[in-house]
Amino acid sequence: MDNQLHPDRELTKDELLWRFIIKTIPLLDIMNEYIPQPLCTNKNQNATACLFCNDSGQHLTVNPDKNIFYCYECHISGGVIEFICRVKDLSFNDSVKYLVNILLDGKKYEKHDKEILMKRYEEAKIKKEKKDDNK
Repeated sequence: MDNQLHPDRELTKDELLWRFIIKTIPLLDIMNEYIPQPLCTNKNQNATACLFCNDSGQHLTVNPDKNIFYCYECHISGGVIEFICRVKDLSFNDSVKYLVNILLDGKKYEKHDKEILMKRYEEAKIKKEKKDDNK
């Protein structure tokens, strides 16, 4: 995987896990569980009322190609991890854990992918616990 900001720096296991989640889980699939009304499609974007600012218009847009959302009313934006953080009121790490569980429960993912994902998640969890212990 490329690292555009610091091309000489190797990505951490956390960053690899986050990128894997972002590229693997379609934001629209997750959003459809929480959006009360269907998304209106316009070119390469979908729009609906924002869940976060309770607007009545179609201000929350989703770009499925980039797997990101943005609200033109309250200016909240992000990807699938940030969406789960906000909609479920979870921390970033808890949102990652939640999405890992979705991946592990999904039948469309190969066993090999599950093993890699679980190994990366466990390594990231151990690393975080060690960091918390050192505080």
